[in-house]
Amino acid sequence: MADIYPAQLDGIPLQIESLDDAFEKSIVRHDIPYRDGALLEDMGQKARTIRFRCYFWDDDGAEYTDANGTTTGGGNYTYNDHIELLNHLEKKDLFSLVHPQYGTVKGCVETVSVRHDDRQMLAEIDISFVENLRTPIEELVYEDVVTVTETAVLTAQDQQQAALKQELEDEGLDTDSPIDSTKSLMDQLKSGSIYLRDMTREFDAMIGKAEGTLNDVLQPVNSLIATVSYAANLPGRILGPITRAVERVAKLYNSIIGFPDRFARNLRFELDKLADSFEAFGGTSRGSQRATAIMVKHLRIASAQIVALQLSYALAADQQARMAVIAAEAVVAFDANGNYLAPDQAPTVATVNDLEAALDIARAMIQDAIDLSRGISGLQDMALALLNYVQSVKSTSDTVVSVTLVNPMPLHLVCLNYGLPYTTAERLLALNPTVINPNVAGGEVLIYVR
Repeated sequence: MADIYPAQLDGIPLQIESLDDAFEKSIVRHDIPYRDGALLEDMGQKARTIRFRCYFWDDDGAEYTDANGTTTGGGNYTYNDHIELLNHLEKKDLFSLVHPQYGTVKGCVETVSVRHDDRQMLAEIDISFVENLRTPIEELVYEDVVTVTETAVLTAQDQQQAALKQELEDEGLDTDSPIDSTKSLMDQLKSGSIYLRDMTREFDAMIGKAEGTLNDVLQPVNSLIATVSYAANLPGRILGPITRAVERVAKLYNSIIGFPDRFARNLRFELDKLADSFEAFGGTSRGSQRATAIMVKHLRIASAQIVALQLSYALAADQQARMAVIAAEAVVAFDANGNYLAPDQAPTVATVNDLEAALDIARAMIQDAIDLSRGISGLQDMALALLNYVQSVKSTSDTVVSVTLVNPMPLHLVCLNYGLPYTTAERLLALNPTVINPNVAGGEVLIYVR
C-alpha cells in the first residue's frame, strides 16, 4: 500500500502521497567564443515547487484499490470534502501548506487536476504548490523531555524554597538562622508566642513523619532530588524531607514505569494518600493546624513535580521501546526455507490514548500545584515539556482508523489484510481493549495505517 501522509492546506485536512519537491537554480550560461564550455553564473534558487496527490473517499470500512494500485480503506468518509477544497482554491491570497517534513510553507496553488468517480465515491486531486519566496528548511527537532523536565524541576525546587521562606516569614518564624538537621526545631528556634511554638512543634513532628516514610526504600545517589541542595535553614529543613518522601513513594512504581498511564494513575493515588495522612496527622491547636496546612500544601506541590519528573522517565523509556518495536517488526521471522528464526520479542509500547491519559493526570496535578503557588514558573515549564512530547509522538505515530470485520478473524490476519507486519498484532491488541480473544476478533476494530 502506498504511503499516505497527513497534511493541511489552510486548515483543511488532507491525506496525500507522491510528494515531489523540485528545487531549481537560476543558472546563467555565458558562452565564450573559441572556448569550450560556458562560464556559469548562479543567480539563486527559483521558486520551490511541491507536487502531491490528495485522496478523498468513502468506503464504509471496506478497502478499495484504484487503477494505479493504490489501496485505501478503513472507514473513511471524506469524499464530499474535496468539493470544499476545490471551492477554497478560488482565493487569490497566499495559502498555508503544512508539509509532512518541512512544516508550514506559504505559497500559491499553481495547477489542480481532479479525477473523481461518484460510483466509487473516490476523488484524486493532483496539486502543484509554489512556495512564496525561499525560506531555509529547518530540521524538526523535538526537545528531550527528560532534560527539559529535570531543568524545570530544579528551577521549581528553588522557587518553592523561596515561596516557603516568604510564607514562614509572614507567620513570624525565623528563616535565616542555620538549622542543624540532627536536632529538633524546638531546640534551635526561639518562638515567643504559643502560636509559633505550636507551629514549630508541629513542623518537628511532620518532618519526622516525612523522614520515616518508606525510609527503607533506597534512593540512588545520582537521582535528581539527591543533587538538590536545600538551604541549611527552616525552609530547607522542611522542603527537603517532604520532597525526598515523595520521591521514595515514586520509587515503588518503577516496575511499571513502562506503562505511563498505569504508572501516573497509581502514583497519583499513593501521593494523595500520603497528603491525606499528613493532614490527618496534624494537631488541633491553631498553630498546629497552620503548620499542617503549610506542610500539606508544599507536599502537594512537590508531588506534582515528582510526578512530572517520573513521567518524563516513563515517556523516555516508552520512546526507546517504540524504536525497538519498529526495528523488531522489520526483522524477517522466517528464512527462505520456512525455518523460524526466533527473532527478539518486541517490547510493549503505550498507545496514544495511554500517553494522553498519563499526560492528563500529570497536568491536572501540576495545575493544582500552580493554583496553590502561582509564583513557581517551573511548574508551567514541565507541563509544557510533557505536552510537547506527547504531541510530537502523536504527529509521528501511525494513524489509527476504524475498520469493521464482517467475519471474525485473528489479529495476525487483520495485519496481513491491511498491509501491516503480523508482529503488529500485539500493538493492535493493546489498542483494542474490547478484543478479548485475539484469535477471533470481530466487529469494529482499530488498526494502524502507514
